[in-house]
Amino acid sequence: MEFTLKEIHLLKEHYSDVSAYSLFNKLPAPKGEGSLETLEKKQVLEDGQIVPAMKNVLDIIAFPEIVAHFQLKQLEVNMVKNVYGVGKQRILVEFHRDSVIISTYETEIESLRTEIANHVGASFQKHSLLKQTFNAEELLCFAALVDWLRRVTLGKLLNQELTTKLSFNEFVSFIKEPLNNGILSQVLNLTKLPIPNESGCKKGLAGLKKKFLVESYQDDIVIDKSTVLFAINFLVPNTTITLELYDLTNSKKILTAKEKIIQATPKDILSLSANAEGYLAESLTSTEVISKIMAYLSGPSLNNANAN
Repeated sequence: MEFTLKEIHLLKEHYSDVSAYSLFNKLPAPKGEGSLETLEKKQVLEDGQIVPAMKNVLDIIAFPEIVAHFQLKQLEVNMVKNVYGVGKQRILVEFHRDSVIISTYETEIESLRTEIANHVGASFQKHSLLKQTFNAEELLCFAALVDWLRRVTLGKLLNQELTTKLSFNEFVSFIKEPLNNGILSQVLNLTKLPIPNESGCKKGLAGLKKKFLVESYQDDIVIDKSTVLFAINFLVPNTTITLELYDLTNSKKILTAKEKIIQATPKDILSLSANAEGYLAESLTSTEVISKIMAYLSGPSLNNANAN
């Protein structure tokens, strides 16, 4: 059922207290038409009270046990979808401009899958086989090297004269000023890690050498062919996806999963997430991305899964 933001604000007035993770707790300013009369016409209110069927839905949104958040940004597109769960029930909330669409998640699975595929593609192929667990310095140095390679390659396409050699000292200077919307900027935004100093860069590059992503770094940095090819195929990332899963049944670990996905083409997609060993960076196919998004939106209780 579709509501204006003003109607959602009117429904919120029926709840004096809600979860900090509820839709009602993070509403944009009310916009659009909407009144008690329009809610009664939609058979959401009756004699000023929420009808039982809708109250069950709104109670889940107001006091969820599970919250899954998905956001896709692609040029002018800003797609936001949340799923709120209690027990086995899952309610999908979608934002479309100044309106909010509320539905049962199970009834929308296939339409969701199709809508997401229209934006990320549906390829079973990928150009890179990257799958590495990095420590903090390694991850930031890898991201900076990819950005440097991207800048050099784009410069060549624009007939700019940029050096193709990168000394260690030049790298230390480069990493201190991340490119706008570059891979390093995305990593810093996700992890909140500090930019490594000279010592940290040495540790990071040494780790990348052990992982065969860098060949040497003592004077000029020699980057492995696999890293070069990854960067060249990742010239212009135009899509970012944020995935978050909250389990409110365990106050010790509410945020149970978080992931950032950066896409340049349907065959060039990078997933970034944290695990017990460090930070996982993995190339995905677009079909794998779709499956991952749907897994998040299904609202699994990972705390319960870990307990079992």
